Amino acid sequence: MASLDKEYANTIKWEGLVDHLYQDSRGFVTVGVGFLVPSKEAATGLGLVDRLTREPASRIECLNEYAKVVRAQTGHPASWYLQITHLLMPPSAIREEFEKRAQHFRSGLVGLVPDYLSLPDGPRLALFDMAWNLGLNGLSKFNKLISACNDKSWDVAAAECHRSSSRAARNEDTANLFLLAVAS
Repeated sequence: MASLDKEYANTIKWEGLVDHLYQDSRGFVTVGVGFLVPSKEAATGLGLVDRLTREPASRIECLNEYAKVVRAQTGHPASWYLQITHLLMPPSAIREEFEKRAQHFRSGLVGLVPDYLSLPDGPRLALFDMAWNLGLNGLSKFNKLISACNDKSWDVAAAECHRSSSRAARNEDTANLFLLAVAS
């Protein structure tokens, strides 16, 4: 499986795949595989289509959809927002947006760990997941982890990858991805 396919599959595993706008657990408008939609203008560039007709949504429809989701009561699962939305993001648009955002994260990861692109699959997937989840700025604060990755000290990286904002299972999976490189 190509690297991008592995990153996509791992991101879906933890972020889910939601084809309509919703509020995430922190109240941020989100779509796809955890794509933050920071503004109503950003919603107009996502390739949204009408759920019934599959026709491309107009700019006004996208702006209105975003506004409905922002005004909605918070604290609901993503599926709850289906009742107030009528636009969706087709699978091809989700994948295209993922690829665009993945390139940004990969470039940023090379800035933190210059050998990032040639790392073994496990550590590369672990770092990508952390960057996706925390943002590059958030990941950059994990100084011991980044140093361990640059030294290829995968057992240390596994011990330093815990995120207080992530579920225990996600943290355990990330640590195990680093440890895969120790075993090989």
